[in-house]
Amino acid sequence: RTHERIVAVENDYLATLARDFLLVVEKSGEGFPLEAETEAMRASSCALGAAIETARSSVCKRMEEAAAASDPEASKLRYAEILELRARKWFAGKLPELQKRIEALKVLAAISQAESSCDTTATSHFAAKLAAEYVTGRLEGAFGDELRRLQIRQLPVILTKSRTERGTSLHKVQLSGMTFKASPAEVLSEGEQKCIAIAAFLAEISLREDGSGIVFDDPVSSLDHRWRIEVARRLAAEALRRQVIVFTHDIVFLMFIIEEAHAAGVTAKELRLRRSREAVGICEDGLPWAGMTVGKRIGVLRDRLQRARAIYAREGDGPYEDHARVTYAMLREAWERSVEEVLLNDAVARLRRSIETKRLSKVADISDQDIATVEAAMTRCSRYMVGHDEAAGISEPVPGCEELDDDIENLAGWVSVVRQRRG
Repeated sequence: RTHERIVAVENDYLATLARDFLLVVEKSGEGFPLEAETEAMRASSCALGAAIETARSSVCKRMEEAAAASDPEASKLRYAEILELRARKWFAGKLPELQKRIEALKVLAAISQAESSCDTTATSHFAAKLAAEYVTGRLEGAFGDELRRLQIRQLPVILTKSRTERGTSLHKVQLSGMTFKASPAEVLSEGEQKCIAIAAFLAEISLREDGSGIVFDDPVSSLDHRWRIEVARRLAAEALRRQVIVFTHDIVFLMFIIEEAHAAGVTAKELRLRRSREAVGICEDGLPWAGMTVGKRIGVLRDRLQRARAIYAREGDGPYEDHARVTYAMLREAWERSVEEVLLNDAVARLRRSIETKRLSKVADISDQDIATVEAAMTRCSRYMVGHDEAAGISEPVPGCEELDDDIENLAGWVSVVRQRRG
């Protein structure tokens, strides 16, 4: 049958209408009433005609599109449109992830903006301006004053501003009046460099209004005696304004500080540090042995006597003898110091620069008995002390605790007698 051979390739709806129309035509030959046949054929024909017109229009449109597609420019536009649609499809699938990335980028942008607002460049420029106007000139003047106070005016150095870093103005020491370029480290000795460093430090703190304490650790190492004296004098003067703490291994410098502090009217507190098997940094009152007065040394010797008794009771002759020999060596040193401090009335001291001539008026009472007492005591100490090698056959045994006690008290008694005699 004809309608069965119609294949709906392009338009199923059009094929259906064509089948319906053919059925109507076939049935009209089977005895349909004329009016019914006419009406059915008319309706089917109209529907089929409309469908055919629609299909024709679609085919014409597609033909036009195909013709347009053969145009290279049109093809580019279509391809670009296809790429755009593909991109939109990809973007739609990645939208949640992209939204998170956008939020992260916003946070990073905010951080970057905050970081840029913390840039210290503007602050550094402003600080440099203020430093040049209010600090640099005063600091250079204070540095010159410190050089003069330390008696190092002959060094060709000046203090100048070098740069501003993170809002802080930095200064440096330069050589001045030189015909060649060199750094101070290339020209000045280690001691001169240390003096300049002290002057720069003191100049800086002189501009501060607070009275905070300052600490020096061996400030005069590598310095000769002249500059040690000047540094000691300068630190004593600074102690009138603030607390000054000085750590030193230099006993001569220590005595200079004590002397200059006394001259400046500053109370000096002497402490010494020692270590033991159990701890380090043990702080004790007073100067070390080399700087102690005779009275202090007698106190140390009495403490050693008590330890000698304990050593003898606990460990016997051998350890006691070692301890006692060192004690006799220290006792001899105490007698030597007593010659300076007591017999010569401290008119001359080995660790002091000056000779106190006014003290000589009281040395006129030195008697033959005083001289004999000192000589006998020092001879006895030398007989037992460490450092003297005696013949084994004639060496004397070290005195016991009671004799050691008598020898220490002999020194204390003689010192007391001389001082009482002189009032």
